[in-house]
Amino acid sequence: MGNLFDAHQLEHASQPLFSAYYYRQWINYEMDFHQHPSIEIMYVINGHCHIELLPAGSSASVLFQMKKGEFIMLDGKVPHRLLVKEEGGCRMLNVEFTFQCSKRVLPTISELAAQSEELAYLLRHIGAYVVLRDVDEVYAALKGLVLELDQQLEQGSLKQELLFTQLMLLIAGLYRASADSPPRASAAQHYVRQVQSYIQQHYDGTLSVQQLAKYVNVHPNYLQRVFRAETGMTIIHYLNQFRLDKAKMLLRETDIAMSDICEFVGINSRQYFHELFKKHTGLTPIQYREQSNRQYYNGLEQ
Repeated sequence: MGNLFDAHQLEHASQPLFSAYYYRQWINYEMDFHQHPSIEIMYVINGHCHIELLPAGSSASVLFQMKKGEFIMLDGKVPHRLLVKEEGGCRMLNVEFTFQCSKRVLPTISELAAQSEELAYLLRHIGAYVVLRDVDEVYAALKGLVLELDQQLEQGSLKQELLFTQLMLLIAGLYRASADSPPRASAAQHYVRQVQSYIQQHYDGTLSVQQLAKYVNVHPNYLQRVFRAETGMTIIHYLNQFRLDKAKMLLRETDIAMSDICEFVGINSRQYFHELFKKHTGLTPIQYREQSNRQYYNGLEQ
């Protein structure tokens, strides 16, 4: 089995070169086996499909059933084909890329691996393909990258490199998690990550355990139990802590009125926000902002 990145000499100054990127709705489709030199990411947005591979050195094919939220990253020159037989079809997002020598502004993937244990693990262990289950972050990164590619006449922009780097780090995180997680824990961990991701994107609105349980389609009691087992805290504690971290950032870094910050982080009661903030930090929001400003100006004077 080959390695997804070895052939592309990522230790050298190189940047991704995208050869294809597209959305496609497939219905009753059976693709012929084919191969190409580029690495390919095939992401299932909706529906179901099968992806069949012919790994090098193997006399038998490998067949994967893929469903919504799953994706495969496939090395170049691996024969593969797509099979879609379900009546509802399958909608996918595909991105194909290689690498080209270039003067990079950002670190190479190998240089990033020196700072990221998850990325280093990916580079050491990944073979010719990997199938992973997403928790929304990879799809968001893929969409952002494709949108940027569509808007740019030339490849190689700094934003493209940033988005690609983010994508690789997210995939590395999922890969490491899939290797570390025992099979029975994977479903619970998946629900927890879905909830964390949803909170991180909707913390400024009204959220409840019942709403989050409905989002991941499990019973609220079960969700609360597995969330606490995985994170060591309740869902409400995690939500409050996330909101307070955002509030502290806004107090430190912006001039947003103190009375408005509670609404920015999804807490409608100013009194409750004040009490919660002091309980978790030992300071009132005003005291926290004043202390942050003093530390900032003292730092400038030194």
